[in-house]
Amino acid sequence: LPFFPLFPPFLKVESPSFILYTMQARQSSFDQQPSKRMQEPLSNGVDERGILSIRLVYRTAAGDTEGEPSYCDEACIEDSTWETHAIQGGEWLGSLSDIVSRSSLGKFKFARNLSATLTAVLDAPMPRVGCPLFGAAADADRYVEAVFGIDPRSFVHREYVLPLEFGGCKFGGAATVGCAKPFKAKPGACVSFIRDALPTTRAHEFGHNLGLRHSGDVADDVSYGDESAVMGSHRGWRSYSAAHRDQLGWLPAAIVTDVVDISVVRLMPLDSDARDVEARTSLTSNAREAIAARWACDGCYNQETAMGGKIYVSFRGGIGYDTDLPSKAKDKVVVQAWLHPKGGSLLYAKLAAGESHEVQDTNEPKVIFVCSILPKVAATVVILPAYRTDLSAQQLCDDSIRDEPSTITVSLPSLPPTPPILPSTPPPPTPPPPPSPSLPLPQPTLSPPSPPIQSTPPEPPPLIPPLPLSAPPVTGTFQTPGFMRIRFTLNFD
Repeated sequence: LPFFPLFPPFLKVESPSFILYTMQARQSSFDQQPSKRMQEPLSNGVDERGILSIRLVYRTAAGDTEGEPSYCDEACIEDSTWETHAIQGGEWLGSLSDIVSRSSLGKFKFARNLSATLTAVLDAPMPRVGCPLFGAAADADRYVEAVFGIDPRSFVHREYVLPLEFGGCKFGGAATVGCAKPFKAKPGACVSFIRDALPTTRAHEFGHNLGLRHSGDVADDVSYGDESAVMGSHRGWRSYSAAHRDQLGWLPAAIVTDVVDISVVRLMPLDSDARDVEARTSLTSNAREAIAARWACDGCYNQETAMGGKIYVSFRGGIGYDTDLPSKAKDKVVVQAWLHPKGGSLLYAKLAAGESHEVQDTNEPKVIFVCSILPKVAATVVILPAYRTDLSAQQLCDDSIRDEPSTITVSLPSLPPTPPILPSTPPPPTPPPPPSPSLPLPQPTLSPPSPPIQSTPPEPPPLIPPLPLSAPPVTGTFQTPGFMRIRFTLNFD
């Protein structure tokens, strides 16, 4: 869940209550001031960062605990970050650190020696009304600095784990958006607030920190209705989509096919690991492959930004963080629009072998036809202009994929402004061979998004009460020590 604008690192938020710090250090996985390495990528091209997770515990004057995030202690947070395990009844063993490392093909990593998990024990009444997030963050920061001698703002990513009873908050997670994009880390720039024990909630909010918006589904017109992506609404393990990986620079050009004219592409599973990708795309391999196909789509309309973007075609091969996908998405070819950095992504179609989908690009509509799918291994697709009804997609597949290259591009001849009506079957050569049937391409029409509807949020796990997915925005004003007034808006979803 994102909120805007960014929480400025220089902004001092005073708590309405006086905090009496308990000067007793608690056990932590981090004992020293973090080095400056957490602020900069390593020389080998890996963006390596630390993350500071702070649990907030409120205690009464009598020493009784008034509120704490009992759903996840320090060991739980550490386990969620570094140790792989299954969640939501799934099979895949994952963690917060592993999902970003795998999705980025090793380009982005959380470093354990640069990270810390702490508990701030605040001798103050816990807020019971409103949702004073920044006041709580300021209280926790002061505690950590006073008790542990650690400057929280030296971390790029700060994460505050709140009691479920904290104020009137009704979200599972909230985060600043675009505060530290890949290789542009700024100490103290990013904050997130967590009220949920699942690592996928943390991975979702961390995606917002990197600049990602929600993954939606054109079928239900919900901003994060795409259940096949971690930036959607599902709570089980899901991977970052092809569109979002490309936005973050996590897809090397060598494994992305830019569609020109007619392209036949062999796609490897989206969540293949780095070694598998390297082996399958090396020059010495028998068949080079791609992770995704893409092309510009200026006509892909986004209601919020009124902007277009790109179309991405990828194969969700049911491996890695796609292991627990439902059958309607597993081992399917996914067609997705990346609407704009400020508009998120939108799922258009999930295709099985023999199925097709037409993308209504205002410049040149294209049809994606799935030639074949080998579960967990590869999918072969043909992408061609929608008006080329004279061509057989299956014949293109059969003719072009014999040697399994990654892409075959067919140059189209220049056509007059009004192309002539082409015969359904070309004139037979001499001597005439037996006529081969032509496989017509189904051309479904993409209906416009339906009006917003009320959706039911996914059922939360045990210990977590049902949390609505939306709440009215909150607007307020903060004043800096220099008397600068800064207005902010929080969007909860």
